Amino acid sequence: LPDVFLRKLMRNMEVKDRLSLRLTCRAFENLVANSHAGHFEGAFISSFTPDKFNLVLGNESFYGIEWSNEDLELRLHLMNRLFSGISIGEFDFNIDDDFTAVCFVRDLISSRLIGILGFRVDSECQLNNSLLIMSDFPNSSYTMDLCFLPETERCLSLPPMEELCIFTRSKISSELFIKLLDIHKNLDLGDLIVH
Repeated sequence: LPDVFLRKLMRNMEVKDRLSLRLTCRAFENLVANSHAGHFEGAFISSFTPDKFNLVLGNESFYGIEWSNEDLELRLHLMNRLFSGISIGEFDFNIDDDFTAVCFVRDLISSRLIGILGFRVDSECQLNNSLLIMSDFPNSSYTMDLCFLPETERCLSLPPMEELCIFTRSKISSELFIKLLDIHKNLDLGDLIVH
């Protein structure tokens, strides 16, 4: 079959099918590794348990992956052998304070096309890590669920978001509220009290 047709076909394959196809022969192994995997509407990475994380990419789920350097290098190597590129509509992140996790996420998503990056942030450290990841994607849009209220200057320094949700039982000034409304496309204050 013509190479153009094969590459177009590869864009419609699930990750598991790409994995099976690459095992058939060297020609298909090279085709899989050097083709774009197409567009996935959503992806999600979370680290609810210490030292492990879960990754969901389209319809595929990978659970209990360790943050160890050896395991991460193996995962990145396997991803690079399954596709040369991928685009993701929305990629949501819920990662803990571990900087190893942030480094892995940055390696995992580098040179990927991502429309919206979404973050759930529970601490100042996680906020710093989220901003670090955002800096790699200046052309993407962002959403954020803030589960704590940073200082006023910090709130105002956040990049413009498609949606900023603040889920905490705190008080903010009406002046800060108006400034946040001006910066972000959508603002959800949850139980936040404006005074």
